[in-house]
Amino acid sequence: MRKKLLRLCAVLLVICMAFTACGSKGEDTKEGESKKITEESGSKKEDKDTAVDTGKDIKDLKLGCNNFMKGIYSVDILENGFAETCKALGIDTMIVNDEGKVEKTVQNVDNMISAGVDGIVFFGISETLFPVVSQKCQDAKIPFVCY
Repeated sequence: MRKKLLRLCAVLLVICMAFTACGSKGEDTKEGESKKITEESGSKKEDKDTAVDTGKDIKDLKLGCNNFMKGIYSVDILENGFAETCKALGIDTMIVNDEGKVEKTVQNVDNMISAGVDGIVFFGISETLFPVVSQKCQDAKIPFVCY
């Protein structure tokens, strides 16, 4: 009995996940029905290549990334992946080298913020850096991701 109940729960979970994944929030409207425009978006028509929060076109974005130390193969691969992805999307990048120094890491984050990046991909090597960088980005209202 218990195995049957467990199987039933697993099957229901898979079905729910499938319906959730296949569901769409399409903007299909019936004829005669007008789309509602929120006050935030005004009368602007949003494009798929438009950044939602800033209203900028994806090609107008500039993203920053720090490399803790050039020459370390695994970190260089992460930097190259970031750079190639941005290049394919037409996004400008600002890549900085921390030269293996924690102090330089914080300084480079400040430099990226003052250079006007629209987002930061942060590679932190020390746990103490995450709250500092998080606070700096929140104060500057710049989204960031840590890896």
